[in-house]
Amino acid sequence: MEGYGYYLEGTVRNISDFIYAFPDGLAAYLTGQYFVAESDNEFVLDRVCRTLRLRGIDCS
Repeated sequence: MEGYGYYLEGTVRNISDFIYAFPDGLAAYLTGQYFVAESDNEFVLDRVCRTLRLRGIDCS
């Protein structure tokens, strides 16, 4: 994940050492979209949103 981990938040950071993406996923990553695991619960998402707000990112 070296070099690609910046836009991965929540538990998705702990899922794999490798990132695989379809073209649409890569395009989203390259435009600065953040990614979380589908299984992340509200507690994790609230924590991610607080972190993103500190970076100046609106998490709504």
